[in-house]
Amino acid sequence: MSFRWKARKNGRSNLRRLARNQLLAAIDELEAPFADRADAIHEARLHLKKLRALVRLAREAAPEACKQENAALRDIGRALSTRRDRQAMIDALDKLLRRAEGEWGESAGELAAVRMLRDRFVELQHQESNGTDYEELVEKIVQQLRQAVSRVDDWTLAAGNDRVVSQGFAESYRRGRRALQAVLAGATVENLHEWRKQIKYHRYQVRLFQAAWPTILKAHYAELKRLSDLLGDDHDLVVLDLAIRTGGAAELGAEALDGVHCLIERRRDELQAEAVPLGRLLFAEKPKRLTERFMRYWCAYRDTDRGQA
Repeated sequence: MSFRWKARKNGRSNLRRLARNQLLAAIDELEAPFADRADAIHEARLHLKKLRALVRLAREAAPEACKQENAALRDIGRALSTRRDRQAMIDALDKLLRRAEGEWGESAGELAAVRMLRDRFVELQHQESNGTDYEELVEKIVQQLRQAVSRVDDWTLAAGNDRVVSQGFAESYRRGRRALQAVLAGATVENLHEWRKQIKYHRYQVRLFQAAWPTILKAHYAELKRLSDLLGDDHDLVVLDLAIRTGGAAELGAEALDGVHCLIERRRDELQAEAVPLGRLLFAEKPKRLTERFMRYWCAYRDTDRGQA
């Protein structure tokens, strides 16, 4: 499915088309009869994140309607995230194991603890995925997504031109810069998580306009994705560490779990050491200047595209 702005459509038309596409795609993922449950939830959550990036493009024109819509979509995403967290922890353990084996050369004892913990979480995921509560959750979420489809016209009504969209684009980037400054002042779990969220919204908005200059903007998008992935890996390790420390696998023994905790902290330090310098580059421009640059690209592309019609 194409997630891009169309040059021959106005802001309202583009937002409505893209928003409905993301909602219907999320519904299709969850209702697919033979889909892997973890994959279906993951893909549905990605569609919701793109949708929330779209809502942010309209919020300067309809702040209250967009605020309410964002809250509704956030709650849907949270309901799905409880199912996603277990798979995220398993993926984090896989990455940690590869790092410990290939880059760090950890002892057999440390590696064994990671493997045992992974086996434990796989077992727990299997137990959870076999319950009937998954079907009940999907039914409830799909109903909420269909209601969201019916509300698309409401929050997009005032977004009739590209000027409104450019204001929303600038504000999303501005929030990303503010979140980076908070991280530089103190790289707390909360600050890193907030920065990651703002990066995702900005990244998906950049993707909308890639067609204007693919060589430049695809590279820019790719670096934003790399930054988001680094912080995503960091966040997954935080979730994993919390699960360990709240008794998620106490039967493995305190010594083994302390060893895994040390590996987690080591990897988090590496991820942040790579993410912060990259983020400073990607958010170096002031919001007005970056937005004007992107809009100039887009206007040049749009005029050329319309001239060829």
